[in-house]
Amino acid sequence: MNEIFVYFSNISEVNTDCLKETYLPIASDHVKSKVERLKSDNAIRETLSAYLLLHKACEELGLDGSDREIATDGYGKPYFVNRPDKYFNISHSHERVMCAIGDVPVGCDVQKIEDKSERALKIAKRFFTKEEFEKLMSVEEKEERNAFFFRMWTLKESYIKCVGGGLAIPLNSFSVLEGREPEGYSLHSFVHSDGYKYSCTAKKCASEISFVSKWPKDK
Repeated sequence: MNEIFVYFSNISEVNTDCLKETYLPIASDHVKSKVERLKSDNAIRETLSAYLLLHKACEELGLDGSDREIATDGYGKPYFVNRPDKYFNISHSHERVMCAIGDVPVGCDVQKIEDKSERALKIAKRFFTKEEFEKLMSVEEKEERNAFFFRMWTLKESYIKCVGGGLAIPLNSFSVLEGREPEGYSLHSFVHSDGYKYSCTAKKCASEISFVSKWPKDK
C-alpha cells in the first residue's frame, strides 16, 4: 500500500519576523527566491510556514538536506531535484498550512470556509460540472452547502496540482463527486472541525493509496 503522509499546522501565532530570522537563512534558494517576490507580510508568513512544515515533514521521514533541494517544472509545480522517487505538494490559506509527501504524484489544497453563498454559486456554475452544480444546489441548509462547496473546490484544486497541468485543465472537465472521480487517481477530503477544508489527491499505481494525517513533532 502506498502511504501519503499529509501534514497540517496552525500558524495563527507564528510571527513573520521570527520566521525570517530563524528559517529563511537556512531555506533553499527556491524558497528564498519565492519569498523575494512576495509583497505582504501575510503572504510571506504563509509561504515560509508551508515550506517550514515541509522541512519538518522531510526530517521526520528521513529526507536529508540534499534530498530537499527544490525546483519547479514548466507548469510551476515544485519537485525534489535529487529524489525523483519522492513527490510533495504544499498549500496554505490564512492561518493553516498543509503539505503532502509520498512515493507517487500528489496534490493538496486547504481553504478557509467562508460565507460566500452568492459568489460560491456563481463560481460553481462556471467551474463545476453540471452534476456537481446540481448536487450543490440540492443541499438546502446554507452552512452545509457552503461546506460542500469548499470540499468540492479543494478536491478539484488538489487534483489539478497532482496532475500538474495548471490552468490548462478546465475545472469543469472532470468530476470529484464520489464514484465519478478521474480514473487512476485517489481523492480524499479530511475532516477537521477548525473552519477549514483540506483535500488531497494521489496518483494510483500498483497498490492502493492510504492517506495518513500527521501533525509535526515539536523540536
